[in-house]
Amino acid sequence: MQTDGPARALGREVSRRRFLAGASAVMGAAAWARIDRVASADLVACDVPPAFPAGIELYRNRFENWSGEIVIDEIWTARASSPADVVSLANWGRANGWTIRARGYMHNWSPLVVTADQSCASPVVVVDTTALSSMEVGAGSVVRVGAGASMEALLGYLDAHGHGLASVPAIGLITLGGALAIDGHGAVVRAVGETPAAGEGHGSISNQVVSLTAVVWDARADAYVLRTFDRATPEAAALTTHLGRAFLTEAVLRVGPARKVRCQSIMHQLATTLFAPPSSAGPHSFSKLLDKAGRVEAIWFPFTPKPWTKVWTLAPTRPLPSRRTTGPYNYPFSDSLTNPVSSLVDQLITGPGPFSSFGDDLGAPLGELADRVIAGEATATPLLGRTGYAVAALGLKVLLAEDLWGPAFHTQLYIKWTTLRYAQVGFAILTSRSNVQRVVHDLTTHYAGMLAAYEADDLYPVNGALEIRASGVDLPTASGVPGAVPPLLSALRPRADHPEWDTAIWVNVLTFPGTDGAPEFLTELEQWVRGAFAEPAATVRVEWSKGWGYTAAGPWTDTSMIGGAIPDGFRGAATDADDWDVARDTLNALDPHRVFSNAFLDQLLP
Repeated sequence: MQTDGPARALGREVSRRRFLAGASAVMGAAAWARIDRVASADLVACDVPPAFPAGIELYRNRFENWSGEIVIDEIWTARASSPADVVSLANWGRANGWTIRARGYMHNWSPLVVTADQSCASPVVVVDTTALSSMEVGAGSVVRVGAGASMEALLGYLDAHGHGLASVPAIGLITLGGALAIDGHGAVVRAVGETPAAGEGHGSISNQVVSLTAVVWDARADAYVLRTFDRATPEAAALTTHLGRAFLTEAVLRVGPARKVRCQSIMHQLATTLFAPPSSAGPHSFSKLLDKAGRVEAIWFPFTPKPWTKVWTLAPTRPLPSRRTTGPYNYPFSDSLTNPVSSLVDQLITGPGPFSSFGDDLGAPLGELADRVIAGEATATPLLGRTGYAVAALGLKVLLAEDLWGPAFHTQLYIKWTTLRYAQVGFAILTSRSNVQRVVHDLTTHYAGMLAAYEADDLYPVNGALEIRASGVDLPTASGVPGAVPPLLSALRPRADHPEWDTAIWVNVLTFPGTDGAPEFLTELEQWVRGAFAEPAATVRVEWSKGWGYTAAGPWTDTSMIGGAIPDGFRGAATDADDWDVARDTLNALDPHRVFSNAFLDQLLP
């Protein structure tokens, strides 16, 4: 068992703070959107950025990512009110040796924006983009959107105008610019017999780009300028998923029709049935549900036998058993630990009734259990997992949320800022549709075996859920632009030499930062996944916004993977004009002074 050193103790304290913040009303969307500026009395000595452009708001602010693993108490922050402000900042940064980093709502894990060692003493200005939020529907089923618009606002706007996006992340308070930077995606493939409507893509949001506007270097002008790129241009192929090595101000997206969907939550199905081997996969297996509905997510709490399985089905009219939705975020029992629904669930679990079989200790408040886990009481982890399952199962019943119907985005969006903030490993297994059940069976069997092996050594490295979703790949025809190519750095970019790889299995493992044994467990899992899902049946790519490149020191620390396996997963046997190196070289040409970079990106995309 790993000893409890200062770094691990700090990780636990970060986890505890993030947990408590997740339960606090002050961490709602409005508060997180604009964190209070540092009071003047608390300012430390930091040099003011020299000759800063007049008319652009500048202040010191706190930067904190979703899991609390990157926390900077004070960093210079500017507020861009227009694309012209971003141009001014880029030219100022180049002239003065400062870097410029785009920031939305900070729903991110990986160090693509800033690194943990930066501060207001570092020559970097973080730019709040959320004022760049204009939206306008145009002819031909397109929408022009500012990069700072939130996905929640965009989806609501589109639905009101009869449009929608088929594949979107579950969190509403991220910006469009942030989603494009890291190939934001949802959980949708084509159901058997389904014919997608025009403009309806099942890959990433990046693949829906028709054109985009970015701040790029112009050698003839000897300056950074705004330039718009059509989706068929080589530059757009790199910019549509740029990992933070560019600064977008606006995008035009191809959109599909507004859809109504039915979302059913299944809590009674055993994991052994959902993740059965292909030879015995029945109608309730993951692949068969995918064939039927095209939209499936499994959330498997640790040390429980039955995952929470969500199945979304296209339904133009409301099925009689379904409850009509009135908006997004229909699972408040998982959104806020201070919510009255959670209190009711606690009371129902504690008292006599159908949930008494979960065990005598299950009535312990969820917050108390999390604190026990974070404090190092490892054996509380199985109880936390069972309680998490019980809260979800009973919360769905109490709210009549087991069977919902309404606009697609109402059930697509279900993660709020008050949801528990875990660290997450994230990767995509690119494979064929016919191989989906084999992938989920092998993955979950090995994962459960690892948990059991660690438990035998009195280690509980995972205290959050295993989440499994499936999506399609980035087929350029979804954009409607002749000659469009897939986003070069999207994990969903198809492989030219493997056209049968038409599906991505997205896998996330959630655990509190600082949990004993977690880095070792996730390192072992990541290495096993890369070995188990290899050619000719599959390949593995990272989920850019999450944790990856694990060693015992934590995520993003395996330099050999960052410089080797990760780029190689994009190279494959693709054509010369369609690989990692072309994307890197294009981004470097558009920003030769590396104004839009940081130390981590300098390593990943040198």
